[in-house]
Formats: sequence, C-alpha cells, structure tokens
Amino acid sequence: MIETEGPKRGVKLTVDLGFYVELKKILFRNGISMNELLSYVIQAIVTGDPRAHQMLDEAKRARSQKEISDIVHTDDESLYNIIEERLHNKKE
Repeated sequence: MIETEGPKRGVKLTVDLGFYVELKKILFRNGISMNELLSYVIQAIVTGDPRAHQMLDEAKRARSQKEISDIVHTDDESLYNIIEERLHNKKE
C-alpha cells in the first residue's frame, strides 16, 4: 500500500441507515474504524489491487443494472429527462 503523509480530505457519504448500522457493528467487532476501512479500500483501488478492482467492476455493473431498471419503469417525459441529463453530463 502507498503510505502518504500530507493534507487529508474529509468526505461526506450518504448511505442506507440499516447498512450503516450493520457496518458499524461489524467494524466494532473487528476493531477497525470506518475511516480506516475506507482509507484501506481507497488505497487498494488506487494501487491496482485486483480484488478492489473486481469489486469496483461489480459496483459498475450493479449501477448499470439499476439504471436499466429505472429506465424500464419510467414514463416518456422521465425518459427524455434521463437522456438530457446524460447528454449534459457528457459535455462536462
């Protein structure tokens, strides 16, 4: 892992409360903080750890499936809004 000393960046996350509580219980039982876990995961992704990249790929597929599901169950106007939003995001 890359060890760095220097400025840190705070991050705000929004997660499902049930998952948050369960994660906190698991982390407590393992004697690790959420900050330590997330720092480790971030380092693993940045340094090319194949396990972390596999999870990243799984997250991309899950997001894609959710987006497809959202599109399938939407009306015409919402569909146009999604297309417009994606086109706008590509321009940025």
